[in-house]
Amino acid sequence: GDQQGIDETMPSVGLRASVHGGVIHSRPLVINYGDGRIKAFYGANDGLFRAVDSETGAEEWALLAPAHFNAIARLYNNDPLILYSGFPEDADLGYEAKDYFFDGSPGDYVVYDENNEVSRALIFPTMRRGGRQVYALDVTDPASPVLKWVRGCAGETSGSCTDANYDDIGQTWSTPVAFTVADYVDGDGVPIPVVAFGGGYDTCLDADQAAYPCSDTARGAAIFLLDAESGALLSRIPVDAPVVADLAPLDKDFNGEVDYLYAADAAGGLY
Repeated sequence: GDQQGIDETMPSVGLRASVHGGVIHSRPLVINYGDGRIKAFYGANDGLFRAVDSETGAEEWALLAPAHFNAIARLYNNDPLILYSGFPEDADLGYEAKDYFFDGSPGDYVVYDENNEVSRALIFPTMRRGGRQVYALDVTDPASPVLKWVRGCAGETSGSCTDANYDDIGQTWSTPVAFTVADYVDGDGVPIPVVAFGGGYDTCLDADQAAYPCSDTARGAAIFLLDAESGALLSRIPVDAPVVADLAPLDKDFNGEVDYLYAADAAGGLY
């Protein structure tokens, strides 16, 4: 078919040549490959996580998560209709809240060689309001992405989760941060990156009040550290409340390896 953004022409009636969903919370991640290629990666609320060429604006590829299949069907069928602010809350009308997809901001791990060109690039798309999963993609060759792993839960039930370690993961709001640490290396002594993120958001936090509104069963009350290459869980650190915000790594001696990782939870705790 036609390549979106390149082989299409604007219809004479003035409509867009292609449909693009709203980019609500997903902050585009830009990688300069050092060889003249610059790519942007982001999610939109038409269901797709995209790679876009910065020079042409053309979409190079897009990812649709299986967890979003039902929501995509709703967009296609335009049913049920979206309940917008101000609409009458009448059950007979059948309006429902809108769906989200890859609504979060992706994290990254990028390594440059001696020529200042990318030798390794991993990105970590998140779903925010769109779900409870974190993806890992190898985009070292941005034209040929490789799915590395998926962690979290595809739905609301524990049976949809990777395993029991992720049963209480929340909506994945915390942008993953990736780094290397001392002594975590492969057989050749090459550092293996670690990726870390907060346990996420629980809808109990939707309550419009100053005091912390959730019980001790709130989802997201943990910090996750994974092997960025394999997705193996290295540590799951329980905390007192959902960890919604991004984590902050600190390399105190500037040797390229992270020494401390700071996190804040929704109840005001600092770790």
